[in-house]
Amino acid sequence: MIEDQGVNMATTGASQGSAAAKKGKTDPRDPDFVIKYEKSNFSKGDQEGGVAEFYQLVSVAIGMVAFLTRQKWACWVALFFYYTSSINARSDARLQHILTGISIVLIAFVNIYMTP
Repeated sequence: MIEDQGVNMATTGASQGSAAAKKGKTDPRDPDFVIKYEKSNFSKGDQEGGVAEFYQLVSVAIGMVAFLTRQKWACWVALFFYYTSSINARSDARLQHILTGISIVLIAFVNIYMTP
C-alpha cells in the first residue's frame, strides 16, 4: 500500500515536470502572445458611413416619392426615417445633410396637406 502511494507520487511529479518542460516559447498562456483589446476596431465600420446615413437616404427617397405622388403614408414614413437617422447620427454630422433630409420631408408635407 505504501509502495502504491510512492508510485502515484512519482508519476505525479513526473507529469508536473513534463508540464514545466512544455511551458516554453510556444505556450499560449505566455503574456507575449496576448492580443490587447482596442476599442477602435469596433468604430471603424461607422467611419465610412453607417445606419444613420442609410436611413437619411431612405428618408430623402421616400420623401421625393411622397412629393411626386402625393401619398400621405409615404410622407409619414419619410418623417419616421428622418427621425431615425437623426437619432442614430454622429455628433459631428454635417448640417447640410441634416437640413436636406428635413427640407425634403417638410416640402412633401406642405405639398400634400396645404395645397389643393
